[in-house]
Amino acid sequence: MGTCCGCCGYSNDEHEEPLRIRTNPGPRLHRRCTDVPCCILFLAVLACTAVLVDYLGEKGDLRLIDHGRDHAGDLCGLGSQASRPYAFYPDLETDFKKDPTLRRHYGVCVDSCPKVGQSVPDSGTSARAASWLVLQPSFPVFQRCVPYQQPVDSGTTALCASPACSPPAAGVAPTAPQQVCGLARDGTDKFWLLEPPDASIQDGWRGGGADEALIQARTSMAATAASSGAAAGCAQRVKRQAEVSVLPLDEGLPNLLLASVTSPAYTFGNAVADNLGLVLGLGLGGALVLSVAIMLMFPLCAPPVLILLLLVVFFTLVAADYVLFVQAGIATGRTGERFTQFLASLDINVPPGAESLLTQAGDESSGQLCAIGGCCLAVAIALLACLLLSMARQFKILIALLKEAGNMIRVVPSLLALPIFLLASLAVFFGLFLVAFLGLATASQDEVQETKRVDDERTKAHWDLPPANR
Repeated sequence: MGTCCGCCGYSNDEHEEPLRIRTNPGPRLHRRCTDVPCCILFLAVLACTAVLVDYLGEKGDLRLIDHGRDHAGDLCGLGSQASRPYAFYPDLETDFKKDPTLRRHYGVCVDSCPKVGQSVPDSGTSARAASWLVLQPSFPVFQRCVPYQQPVDSGTTALCASPACSPPAAGVAPTAPQQVCGLARDGTDKFWLLEPPDASIQDGWRGGGADEALIQARTSMAATAASSGAAAGCAQRVKRQAEVSVLPLDEGLPNLLLASVTSPAYTFGNAVADNLGLVLGLGLGGALVLSVAIMLMFPLCAPPVLILLLLVVFFTLVAADYVLFVQAGIATGRTGERFTQFLASLDINVPPGAESLLTQAGDESSGQLCAIGGCCLAVAIALLACLLLSMARQFKILIALLKEAGNMIRVVPSLLALPIFLLASLAVFFGLFLVAFLGLATASQDEVQETKRVDDERTKAHWDLPPANR
């Protein structure tokens, strides 16, 4: 508040306001465009980009992007291969040995990407084989069948290790869940099943001489084990996991690439395709709505949000410092144990390694390092607290700026469309330059050389003219 001036009856605020207005008079009422040369340059860039895209689109063959070639050089899905639009690559191992960059690869045009076990016929004078047996599944990308690693067939079965399994006589159907045992070949014959067996256990029973009636009786009995009194008395439970995968005999680099690159991409693509509505609804629409809500509401709750974030940071640092002191033997760790018990009482899962963090390190050198680290971290926490206290004024300014930004967005909501417009313009230019790049990449070398020769002749003819006629 300003103080009153006794002689004239005016307050200091009344004198400061005109000075504040003269210092910061605000925006000009009559505005004009100040970047006309930049606008002209921008229009020139747009025109050059359009000419470049048109030229490269004319000289290039964009059909090479979404049509693969067979080993004879024909485009799949066009001309003589019109009925077979997909390119299948059956001999990538040989292709990789001849050219590690895989710029040249042996292809066969097919009507659809073949399945595992299918035989693909081949023909032509350059054919390497009369037919190809498909060993890897594939999925189409730009009309090309990209192979990926076949998913692992896995199965899990819960078993009880204590008390042990008590099997009946050979060939006799079980009368209790504790009589349905595992397999002797993997050491689970002393355990009994707590749930229906997977296919590998059933195959193991068949290999042991059990008929289908006995396998069905064991499966039915195991299905009732979870609700029986015997399962409630199980003192030790284990899990049996079996995995089966078909891999090529030669684990070369192409197969490693299939396992590490294309297989995760195929799995991710399938997951996105199966949940496309959810991804678009929550991923894009939800993110847009949430970002707008944050932009509008954050200025109103900026102080508590900032304070909460600072508290989270300090709590994390203090917890890490406490763990270091416990490891060093300076703190007992009882406080941490009580805190973990409190979290467990609230049905909050505590990480399995929390117990090891709340015990003293057995190695003396490790304890000394933890003590030094804990002391350094405690000093850093104190310095950070002092720094934040000294920046209290800056935080108030930041909060005031956020509030002004929120008020401006509420008054002029069209500001929210500016980032979307910028993103759309970036997407348009990216598409234009992508088309230009693809046109350049697919341009015929003969046409490019011919165009360069004609331009050179025109340039030479121009400079051969007399200066007055140029």
